[in-house]
Amino acid sequence: KICKVRSESGLLQIVCGAANARPGLKVCLSEPGTYIPGLDVTLKKTAIRGVESHGMLCSHDELGLTPPEGSVEGIMELPETAAVGASVVDILGLNDPVIEVAVTPDKAYALGLIGIARDLAAVGLGTFKPPVKPEIKGVFKSPVSVKSETAACPHFVGYYIRGVKNGAAPDFIQKRLKASGTKSISALVDVTNYLSVSYARPLHVFDADKLAGHITVRGGKAPETRAVTPEAYEKLDDKTGFTELFETLEGKFVDPGADILLVADESGPVACAGVSGGRASGCDENTVNVFLESAYFTPSAVTRSGGAVNIHSEARRRFERGIDPAFTEDGAKIAAQMIVDLCGGEISEAVISGAAPQHELDIILPKDKTEKLTGCPVPPERQKEILENLGFKVMDKGTFFVCVTPTYRPDIHGAADLVEEIIRIYGADNIPALPLPKARPPKQAALSPAQNRLRALRYAAAERGGHECVTYSFIKQSDAEKFGFQADSGLILENPISVDMNVMRPSLLPGLLAALSRNKAKSHPDLSLFEVGQVFKNTTEAGQSDQAVFIRSGVTAEKHWSKQSRPVDIFDAKADALDLLEAIGAPISGMRVERTAPDYYHPGRSGALILGKTVFAYFGELHPKILKDDDLTRPVIACEIFVNAVPIPKARKTTAKSVLTLSALPDLKRDFAFITNRETPAEDICAAVRKAHKKGVKSVSVFDIYEGLGETKTEKSIAISVTFAQEDKTLTDKEIETLCAAVIENVTKETGAKLRDGSL
Repeated sequence: KICKVRSESGLLQIVCGAANARPGLKVCLSEPGTYIPGLDVTLKKTAIRGVESHGMLCSHDELGLTPPEGSVEGIMELPETAAVGASVVDILGLNDPVIEVAVTPDKAYALGLIGIARDLAAVGLGTFKPPVKPEIKGVFKSPVSVKSETAACPHFVGYYIRGVKNGAAPDFIQKRLKASGTKSISALVDVTNYLSVSYARPLHVFDADKLAGHITVRGGKAPETRAVTPEAYEKLDDKTGFTELFETLEGKFVDPGADILLVADESGPVACAGVSGGRASGCDENTVNVFLESAYFTPSAVTRSGGAVNIHSEARRRFERGIDPAFTEDGAKIAAQMIVDLCGGEISEAVISGAAPQHELDIILPKDKTEKLTGCPVPPERQKEILENLGFKVMDKGTFFVCVTPTYRPDIHGAADLVEEIIRIYGADNIPALPLPKARPPKQAALSPAQNRLRALRYAAAERGGHECVTYSFIKQSDAEKFGFQADSGLILENPISVDMNVMRPSLLPGLLAALSRNKAKSHPDLSLFEVGQVFKNTTEAGQSDQAVFIRSGVTAEKHWSKQSRPVDIFDAKADALDLLEAIGAPISGMRVERTAPDYYHPGRSGALILGKTVFAYFGELHPKILKDDDLTRPVIACEIFVNAVPIPKARKTTAKSVLTLSALPDLKRDFAFITNRETPAEDICAAVRKAHKKGVKSVSVFDIYEGLGETKTEKSIAISVTFAQEDKTLTDKEIETLCAAVIENVTKETGAKLRDGSL
């Protein structure tokens, strides 16, 4: 139809397809540029079948409004008395102010209008009107009884209401629910939502004729059977070992497993307690008899159930923050009376299981506590007035108050919480602006010795050219298993943030290798990275330790005419390890090198630094198979420092450093060459030299190795340079000969090596 519409802008031509469009009708007009919420579009001038249309005649649905009962289908028909050009918001009475309240998780009471009203009255905005609690006298005994089998539901109140007639809720209820962001469904359901919004008291109504017997609140049964969809369950010839999934009001199928708190009848679950009702027992236009549920479910149980079914309902939002347990019975009475007032019917006697848990606390509040904590001197009489206005019972005991917390404030635990309430109402802007007290120097060091050595490790690694990384403590299990992870260690996460981050790391190497791989993919193959952090072996305290890892890839220097570049090798890794150990005070002079590095190192190009039976570090080239998994084609060297193996030095009586003493005498050096088996490590020769004379030998170094000696070509020559100490006097020839003899004798004794002829 082509409609001529008279508006403030003049006569407009609008194309409309509604059946009820007719001359003389007062309608809701949206001109070009208006946003239509029901269609999620912004109008513009357009042509429909070649005819220009300069706007739109709107229906209730297109504006996001619920059509009133008895209204015709099509565009919205307004009263004949409506003035042309008037706002539809004013005509329909939708001009009530709407206040948006951002409720913090600890203020559960503010999820009901009654809680917000109490706060406003405490500030001085109006007078608080407590809810009217009707007296319900049941006219018959409820045919449905209730029983709670779990401590997660300590109190359950129910009413059976017969002879109701369900339909649309009154207009004022629909408007208030819509203003609060709740969709109007039917009078029975709207009553429960009205109580939830008004009093933070979630309720539920069952169609009593759809219930099978009595109601029980229980935990889900252990999954001894397989749960399938109702359709699949009906098709089973043999239903033994199977049960059907429970369908919620949201249309979601849920496996009623052991982690879910259920409201069940004799046939099975009818609601996920505190989260969502069941579709099979829900109310509709044919409902005649209802059973009203008002129960208190513990926050932890509702949180667990809601997480298991992954449903975020308004009921769950309130229950898991802590509703008022003492309002369970009063809430049921108010809702039952509203149902009878709106839908008719008769109310049964109350059906009650358990009793409301006692949550009140007696808290002592010194009268000067508020000023001590906030610096704001609130008069004691004002403190008492504020707390009483918020519902606390306050008894004056001279220098302090005894405050009894109301049942709807589970967030109040101590005097500091009461101070917060006082200042919240008194006004944070009344807190005087005062300078902070002058900072006093700490009586002891801010960092512990353990923290200081971790800092020293970072400095030492950075000085060696490393770039610090901070990687995740969670890694993929398949990656962790390459570095010694055991599946029975208890370190597999039950609820990982990602399938690739499901176990606690046994080493820092996986994270650094991943970082190396990402850099290589971005054309940065030559890198030195390090990380200092915690690694995990098991769930015990001893299974968590500190580790430092330094890895290098590529060459030692960038291409340049003034620099000589070579690939990094095992000796670079050993130098890194020794330098990092020295930075935290490890006794590196007495350490020996053994070929006992783990399998993720190259078997012939790796080692361990050991003193006694303690392993201080692993170093060397990583195994090519490990590198291949990270798409690294060039050799990578690494060293792992086990920080906890190095004992923390005891506190000194004085912080002064000892005086450095240098000898004025030149160093005395002698070179030795020993013939030994090809398998003998050079480190064993050096260790034997140090043991020969601990004070006389200053340093030992290897400067030449020649292999292929002897008839069988299985021997080698190891040439070493030994520096002897001359601190206070020059050594005589006889003393030098004695030292050299001791060196030769101990090397032969410890390793079986013999002095090469003419080497001394």
